[in-house]
Amino acid sequence: MNTNKDLTIEETFNLAVKNHQKGKTYIAQELYNKVLEIDPNHSQALNNLGIIFQDLGGNQKAKDCYEKAIEINPNYTNAHNNLGVIFQKLSDLQKAKECFEKVIEIDPNYVNAHNNLGNILEELGEFQKAKEYFEKVIEIDPNCANAQDKLGYRLEQELEHEIVLSEIEKAQKSKNKNKINFTKKIRKKIFGTDLRLKTNPFISYRAVEEELISCLYKMNNKSFKETNNIFFGNGEHSESFKIFQKNFSILKKVENELTVIMKQAVKSDIFISDSFYNILRDSNEGGSKWHTHLDDWDTSHGLQHQKYSLTYHIAIGNQKSSKPGFLSFKDPDEEILPSEGMVLIFPADRSHSAIYNGEIDRVMLGINFYSLI
Repeated sequence: MNTNKDLTIEETFNLAVKNHQKGKTYIAQELYNKVLEIDPNHSQALNNLGIIFQDLGGNQKAKDCYEKAIEINPNYTNAHNNLGVIFQKLSDLQKAKECFEKVIEIDPNYVNAHNNLGNILEELGEFQKAKEYFEKVIEIDPNCANAQDKLGYRLEQELEHEIVLSEIEKAQKSKNKNKINFTKKIRKKIFGTDLRLKTNPFISYRAVEEELISCLYKMNNKSFKETNNIFFGNGEHSESFKIFQKNFSILKKVENELTVIMKQAVKSDIFISDSFYNILRDSNEGGSKWHTHLDDWDTSHGLQHQKYSLTYHIAIGNQKSSKPGFLSFKDPDEEILPSEGMVLIFPADRSHSAIYNGEIDRVMLGINFYSLI
């Protein structure tokens, strides 16, 4: 019987794979390194070693392994796909997109690449293209839960978009159209957009009830780690982005009172498209990357100046920490440290982010909505 010392290179590789599958990561790592000592161009060992580095949080080392494996074998689909995942983790979405596209070019039926590319396109706001890739995933693998969920959500969005357009059309018919057009021209001349907020952001306040906090903590959440989106760190967001449709009386009260504030802010009736919450927990650093709440549908239908976002700060956490949760904006650059009960409303195309590292939960309720005229 062979000892490890007597194993051939392929036997060593296979033993590494078995240990890797059993979760014996460090033994597998040593064995992959032995393979590479004998054959530095063993692309599979490089790819698998990259997976170990990735699992241990060593994204740069993983990236180096995947790139070396691809250099050796340019058609290595697994390495291209894994490299795309790394670029996504490093927030380089364009390079991630290129990696997944390369996988599909080599193997049009590589289901994970279609799924990953769909997720990337969602992050880039290209929702129609993302939908096409999720449809391809279902065609290849009808049981893919992620694609099923994403397609279901897209269908809900399409139905909602029809309602938005219908509500806007009804609202505009009920007003003097010439007067509306004149008002928009004046706004464009002053602000350069159809911006109707007196201040950007518009700031108001609403007292926070204990019942509201208790209600949010009873609802189903998704960890930031479970979703491919703008969030990072130790936190959760609502499982649904329609929390106002949940059967809680306190949520109906909050919706009604925030609707009054939103109507006052934009001086028109409104349509709520999304309602959700985020909980940031104790972590080294967590929050949201720079993002807007516009998508390609808004732009293609000329609604980019009628869409707004609201943040309602329910619990502000520990603001004595080094990252106290400033809500940061671009165009112009601005930072606002929220207080409990603060409501901020701003155009959905204004880029913003928030980073927090306190040891007490920070809770924010968010809304995306349209002004109807």
